Amino acid sequence: MIVKSRDRVVHVTILHNRYDTRIFQKECVSLSSRYDVILIVNDHLGNEVTDGIRVVDLNLSKRNRFIWILNSVNRINEILEEIHPRIVHIHDPELLWLYCKTKQKFRFVFDLHDDLVLQVLEKEYIPRFLRRLVSWCSSIFLTSFIKRIDGLITAADYMTDKYKCYNPRSITILNYPIISKFKPKAEFRLERQIKILFIGTAYTGRSLENLCEVITEPEFKEAFCLTIIGEVSELLLGKLRFFLQTGNIEILPPMKYAELYDIIQFYDIGFICDYKFERNEQIIPIKILEYMAAGLPLIGSSLSKVKSIIQECANGFIVDLDQENDSIRAILRQILACPQKLKELGINSLNSVKDYDWSKMEVQLLEFYDEILSDE
Repeated sequence: MIVKSRDRVVHVTILHNRYDTRIFQKECVSLSSRYDVILIVNDHLGNEVTDGIRVVDLNLSKRNRFIWILNSVNRINEILEEIHPRIVHIHDPELLWLYCKTKQKFRFVFDLHDDLVLQVLEKEYIPRFLRRLVSWCSSIFLTSFIKRIDGLITAADYMTDKYKCYNPRSITILNYPIISKFKPKAEFRLERQIKILFIGTAYTGRSLENLCEVITEPEFKEAFCLTIIGEVSELLLGKLRFFLQTGNIEILPPMKYAELYDIIQFYDIGFICDYKFERNEQIIPIKILEYMAAGLPLIGSSLSKVKSIIQECANGFIVDLDQENDSIRAILRQILACPQKLKELGINSLNSVKDYDWSKMEVQLLEFYDEILSDE
């Protein structure tokens, strides 16, 4: 299909920030090669044009969640009526009501980043006895819209398989990294502390408290240090306060990806260790691929997807989630016994990550848009 010159498409999110890696850095930038792309957000940073993407900030108060979502849907609808895009690409389930509000005037794509139905079962703020009911209601809500929209994008094959029976126009766009943006690690300086890195939202259930407990023990305190880059939940921060006094653990605020691309290379090991939730068994965490793109060896969990990558790529160590502290100690002892092995594992990361480049997903995304517009 031949697309008309610079057709307009709109991406919409009120939950993610404007520089979100999947939404902005990957999807919007990739689509801008063929379309005029507008990104609607609500992060109170104002309107701007960056990398050819026009960003529109709703700048609405979040004080009352229900009113905020209602006002967002109304304001977004007004904007869509003004600009008449060919495709509206939604990233938040809260905004699926927009499909009804616009009376189906535009082509609608929903981007399901996470398994909403399984996610509810993990929410600590929902009473345990209510979680299955809330999960069931979420499933009914989600599938009712998926049946109606023009296309569904998910971030994992198992989610696509789950919803394809409701909407045959469903596709998986995996969160592969843009490998060309990373600066590979040049050398491993093993005469100093070995630097472990965790990037992302830090909360209980990611084994960080276990790692912190182990590396602050006398056996490892002088040999290892840990940097956490990202937001840390209050619950986890409370558990880490004692360990933060030891001097070999630091927490840095979230960074723009342009900064992360530059600094990952200065660490020695990437850490990714989520707990055994069902959805974690089914996905490849983006962090593991980003560490690999920078040439870092990995310490990862025994979850199926993470474990299979580490085993197939021979680029790291696997934590046994049934005995985390003992497993982490054994891994650190292996590293201390033969620190030169980190260089070999890092090279394996670099050689293997080439199979996971975003360019492959970009082609699929553009073809998917072509398919949706071909129905007009």
